Amino acid sequence: MARTLDSGSLRILRRRTMARTHVAPPAPPSIIRMLVTLLVVTLKVLRMVIVVAVIVVVGCGIGAWVSMSKVLPDTRHLGDYRPHQTTKLYARDGELLGEIYAENREIVPLSRVPKNMRDATIAIEDERFHKHIGADPKGILRAVYANYRSHDLSQGGSTITEQLAKNIYLTRQKTVHRRLQQMLLALQIERQYSKDEILEFYLNEVCYGHNCFGVQAAAKYYFGKPVEDLTLAEAALLAGIPRMPTYYSPYDNPKAASRRRNLVLSKMVEQGLITWDEGERGKREEPQLVDPKRHRSKARFRAPYFTSYALKELVDRYGVDLVYKGGLRVTTTLSLPMAQKAYAITRKALASYRSMHVSQCALVCLDPNTGEILTLLGGRDWNDRDAGEFNRATQAHRQPGSSFKPYVYATALESGYGPNSAIVDGPVSYPDGDKIWRPRNYDGRFRGTVTLRTALAWSINIPAVKLNVAVGPKKVVAYAHRLGIHSELAAVKSLALGSAVVTLLEHTSAYGAFAAGGIRAEPTTILAVRDANGITLDQHVPQRSVVLKSNTAAMITDMLIYAVEHGTGGRAKIPGVKVAGKTGTTSESRDVWFMGYTPNLVTGVWCGNDDNSPMRGRGVAGGTLCGPIWKEFTEFATKRYGGKGKFVEVDIQAVKAPPVDESKATETEGQPAWVEICMESGMRAGPGCPSVQRRELPPGAAIPAACTVHGSSAGAANRGAPEGGGERGSTDEDRPSAETVTVTVCTQSGRIATPYCPLTKVVTIRADLAPRATCGMHAGSSGATTTRPSPQLSPPAPSPTTAPLTSPIAPAAPKPKPPAAARDEGSPAVATPGAANRPE
Repeated sequence: MARTLDSGSLRILRRRTMARTHVAPPAPPSIIRMLVTLLVVTLKVLRMVIVVAVIVVVGCGIGAWVSMSKVLPDTRHLGDYRPHQTTKLYARDGELLGEIYAENREIVPLSRVPKNMRDATIAIEDERFHKHIGADPKGILRAVYANYRSHDLSQGGSTITEQLAKNIYLTRQKTVHRRLQQMLLALQIERQYSKDEILEFYLNEVCYGHNCFGVQAAAKYYFGKPVEDLTLAEAALLAGIPRMPTYYSPYDNPKAASRRRNLVLSKMVEQGLITWDEGERGKREEPQLVDPKRHRSKARFRAPYFTSYALKELVDRYGVDLVYKGGLRVTTTLSLPMAQKAYAITRKALASYRSMHVSQCALVCLDPNTGEILTLLGGRDWNDRDAGEFNRATQAHRQPGSSFKPYVYATALESGYGPNSAIVDGPVSYPDGDKIWRPRNYDGRFRGTVTLRTALAWSINIPAVKLNVAVGPKKVVAYAHRLGIHSELAAVKSLALGSAVVTLLEHTSAYGAFAAGGIRAEPTTILAVRDANGITLDQHVPQRSVVLKSNTAAMITDMLIYAVEHGTGGRAKIPGVKVAGKTGTTSESRDVWFMGYTPNLVTGVWCGNDDNSPMRGRGVAGGTLCGPIWKEFTEFATKRYGGKGKFVEVDIQAVKAPPVDESKATETEGQPAWVEICMESGMRAGPGCPSVQRRELPPGAAIPAACTVHGSSAGAANRGAPEGGGERGSTDEDRPSAETVTVTVCTQSGRIATPYCPLTKVVTIRADLAPRATCGMHAGSSGATTTRPSPQLSPPAPSPTTAPLTSPIAPAAPKPKPPAAARDEGSPAVATPGAANRPE
């Protein structure tokens, strides 16, 4: 009978049935099997990535190689490469004066470089130099490892060939692109040049510090010897510098330089280039370096004032690049013995003048016939801390005082005056705005009637002022510029006293035209210039031009010889040598000069102070201070260069003198006029005047009054009128008179002269023709009249014994007795008529 199961029993039965019939699921795979599978898949993917990457890298490398090779410089012309070279300046006798460079370099062939120097360089810079083909893989790996550790690109692993390529063709940037270019260039260079050629290029190109490029310049800079004379230790020290030139400088860091040298020697021992004993001896050797004070000195040149000026002339001719980088060989005009003598003389003189408050002296000497500057000393000492490099011979513009007067007298001689023409040294006054300017002589004296020769010899101020006014300041300026004064000159009355400013060089050069017979030679410091290959680029040919008539120059020379032998220049006399010269002293003794010349030399000397303060003491004048310096130097120079003989006589008939350029003057006046002058009275000529000369009036000058000595009729008044001023009238001839009088007349007004008339004439005349009124043109001390005086005087022509001119002859004026001690003159401190004159 079937049993009926309740629900609970049914559930139990069902679970038992399921338990007996259940099958367990399969076990999961093991971890190892999973890892293996993953690794296999990864390797397959990685292999594909690597293949693709290699293809990409190789393709990019080939592309970059091809791309860069197209823009790389052509290394086939490396043999034609000329690095910057040092320009050298020599004195005229071949002595080295100095070197000029942007990079101090002197190229030498490898044959002159000793084996130790070559081996030391290879040992420390590229020990596999003779084995690689331009790039060294081992060196590259070493650099990569070093850069990885330092996290920068401080190591290049460059071979000597790569360094050469970098120095010549590439920048200093440390980039991958520049590194690839460097390798490519190195490979090209290695294919085209031998190892010795590459090493020679490198040793002449690499920097050794202190602006020394190339092993020859370094050897001379550090050891004062050529490269072939280097010892083993010296070669090792130099070879170690290029790695870090500043750090390994034996001057700046001697301990580091010594350690680096020892490392080089050790490398040479390891590579079998030297023995162990040689290396140890080299490490014990103390380097004999050039005294660093020699390098720190400001005076890199001998005769630095001259050489620095010569450098300026070189740059003006050839430009900065060629002068500083072209390796020129320049022969200058300098006579080194004369320069050394000038330095010694001026130093000695300044020491003796110390009590007179004289701190500076400059001297220039040149050949007047060629313009060659033989000596140029621009100050006491180039190494002075206070403006030592300021060149007082070429840069200082100072008042020349009475040393300017020869230009005034030369203008007068060109205008018809002569050395024996008479002029009155007496009181004179000129309007100066609302004031009256009364120039004075150095000693406050008046000498009466004197000749131009005497006036210049004694350096009398008033005759010079009168001459300047008579010929016209503008004309004096034009002649001064023509003679070689380049400084601006104001056309004023005080110009005759040296109120303008000039440089010593231009002043000396202008005097050279007197010495050379009226021909001026352009001054120069350069005799010859050759390039680095010895090819002549320039050979000096004097640049000469006619600036004065030959007889004018001869008369000035004669007058200046007289000034030395009988006037203020007596301290410059040299026995047996013809000397022409002129002194100069400015107001308050701020500047003193002596300018003089012999037949073959012209020399100028200046003394003063940079701050323009006055010199002090008795006897401070151009003749007393500068004269002895000039004499001692010229005595030496004439023995060295020659100076005895006659002054040069120049034939200028075939050379047309250039016209005087009066446009450079700073004063504008009217057009010139011509007038006939009575040679006896100096007034405008009339029909009764026995001796007449036609003269040119300066532009703007007043017309001289009609002659009252030989008649005063209306016709006489018209005879000498300037051209275009009306018809010439006629008069009765002078009738003799039983009564005559002697009277002093003013040659400008024609009236009885006062003490203030600038130019007077003593005449004996018929009483009925004698003037009755006193001159009102020239004010006395009261200054009652303000009438402007005429600036014109036409003096008597010179005597034919001194200057054979075609003009009528007038008697020479009497020579007054010279003072017991001839003194120099003074000049105004400023370029205005009202400036004060130094009473000398």
